[in-house]
Amino acid sequence: MTDLAVLYEHPAWFVPLFAALDARGVEFSRATPDGFWNPADQTAPARVVFNRIAMSSFLRSDEHPIFDTMAMLDHWRRTGARVINGATCSRSTPPRRGNCR
Repeated sequence: MTDLAVLYEHPAWFVPLFAALDARGVEFSRATPDGFWNPADQTAPARVVFNRIAMSSFLRSDEHPIFDTMAMLDHWRRTGARVINGATCSRSTPPRRGNCR
């Protein structure tokens, strides 16, 4: 298990981030919302999951990845991963202070 997983939707947007992580020797995994996870698996892809799925992603995909992403992030949080920019940050009601990390 790596220390960091980056959940993203558009590969071209993340070339600079991935290059910077590689240049600094950070071991990370790349995750996309299209079939990446198994709800029966009780392990997260990394100790820290950084969500970069845009709320406008439904405009670029027929699959509407937002719903699957929210379920995925909540599942990984419950398995012990620290989720940054997770499901509580994306709900329509404002998150309580401290919930949105």
